[in-house]
Amino acid sequence: MSHPGIAAATGTRVDSAAKHTMACRVSEPLMKQWCNVTRDPRNYIHNHKMKFCMHKNDLVLNCGQPLNDCVTLMFSCKAYPAVVSNLAEMTSSACLVLKWLYHTSEDGMMFLKNKTHIRSTLVPMVLRGEASHALCISGEVQKQRLIGELNNLPYFTAQGYSLGLA
Repeated sequence: MSHPGIAAATGTRVDSAAKHTMACRVSEPLMKQWCNVTRDPRNYIHNHKMKFCMHKNDLVLNCGQPLNDCVTLMFSCKAYPAVVSNLAEMTSSACLVLKWLYHTSEDGMMFLKNKTHIRSTLVPMVLRGEASHALCISGEVQKQRLIGELNNLPYFTAQGYSLGLA
């Protein structure tokens, strides 16, 4: 049986004497995009909620800001910050791009340059079919899903650790 997060898998947790709690909400638009269904993603997420929810002691990332200016999802400011603790069923190609972005960005300037590269170079290459082999993309549906995921990548910032199941 696989565990949903690092804390559950390793049996560890971060603890401190002071707790500063803030109510947050799992980002439903991102989870709907990251699930591997095209029809009725809300129902799919509800039926597989343990895969998409935050678990106790998981690191929670704020995803309320878009990474690029080409987003098609709503990143609205609400009372509760939009957060995620996992990448759900994001395509492996988008995960590779995300790993590349955070691994190769040694400082803020390099991060900004790399994120611009995703939008200005990588997405057009995927559209033209030039990056299909490098990112293991097969089929038009998978290509469109990857483009949607790359366009709607959030700017992840640490929010804290989950105090319970959400």
